[in-house]
Amino acid sequence: MKDRNGLQKAMYADLKATFALSAQPVVRAVMKVVDAYATLKTNLRAGNLGPPTRSGTASASPSAPIGVAPQSRPRER
Repeated sequence: MKDRNGLQKAMYADLKATFALSAQPVVRAVMKVVDAYATLKTNLRAGNLGPPTRSGTASASPSAPIGVAPQSRPRER
């Protein structure tokens, strides 16, 4: 996929049906994924992640999927 619209066309119906979501959360999820990969690509090109052989730096591969951490619950008072 080269753009948000292509990914959205490919995944929209499946995401909507699988997770029983309304339209807006599906579109927002696709947008978040596209933005995350754009940020990763920009950081890799800019060298912000450091060389892969240096220890103590984050490393990322544009071919590896980006993981999504579960949202934490707000603390109860």
